[in-house]
Amino acid sequence: MVFKKVCPRCKRRYPPNFTACLECGSLLVDTEKEAKRAELKKYLPFLAMLVLCGVIIAATLFFVLPLVQYSLSSGQEFGTLSKTAGQSSAPTVYSMNQPAGDGNIQLAITKTRDGAMSANSRKFLFVTVTLQNLRADKPVRVAASDFTLIDNTDALYPPFGLGDKIGQDIAPLSSQSYDLTYEVPKDAENLRIRYSFADTVDRSGRTIYFLI
Repeated sequence: MVFKKVCPRCKRRYPPNFTACLECGSLLVDTEKEAKRAELKKYLPFLAMLVLCGVIIAATLFFVLPLVQYSLSSGQEFGTLSKTAGQSSAPTVYSMNQPAGDGNIQLAITKTRDGAMSANSRKFLFVTVTLQNLRADKPVRVAASDFTLIDNTDALYPPFGLGDKIGQDIAPLSSQSYDLTYEVPKDAENLRIRYSFADTVDRSGRTIYFLI
């Protein structure tokens, strides 16, 4: 029989079924269990590191990666999204005649109409946008390149211009309507316009969509 227990005072060894020393009455120590505990203590730092790595990986999979993916699809910077995560935000998809704004400018798509046929089975599409400068201190510059048309295949169509120019200055507290001219396939479907607010100190820089 293996004597697995030992008296911590007089060092006498005993079989497993003994609980106290016959000489001094001290409680016996199970040397096998103590050896296992000592071995486990050596690996505790490694186990803690594994747990920490698991938490970091889980946080990356369930929080950081979805946040980055949304940042790429919405056109917002990741740092901006990180600061606003968990907070309510304005809707990013708008319908016809539904105004959207960022506190400096407000806009709405008010009308669409087909134009003449062009080459290669394409057609011209005219989209009327109404722009209102909400500022009282200075004009707001709006560029045609801010409005990109997207179809059901996710193909991108830039406009030829905003009215008769590539950009327009909207006077303080005034409103103007302009036509955006696009050339698209004649069978294009599920059209939407992506608009990006100017990314400056006092404007949001966010991207929104208008369904047309």
